[in-house]
Amino acid sequence: MRTIWDPRVDIPDLNGKVAVVTGGNSGIGLQTIKHLAAHGAKVYFTARSEAKANHARDYVLSQNPDASEERLI
Repeated sequence: MRTIWDPRVDIPDLNGKVAVVTGGNSGIGLQTIKHLAAHGAKVYFTARSEAKANHARDYVLSQNPDASEERLI
């Protein structure tokens, strides 16, 4: 019996869903957008600067071959 929550397994298919995440350029926010996008959600996220937002987007796309740039706004 598995007792530890694993976002790779426990997040359902999110195609057609929209998520809004504040503070998406680092920490928990960054990990959240990474997993939501990997499971098909369109994710709107905020960052303190355009450079930080672009860095976060690049990181998520490099970590998730299933995520697409159109899903990260």
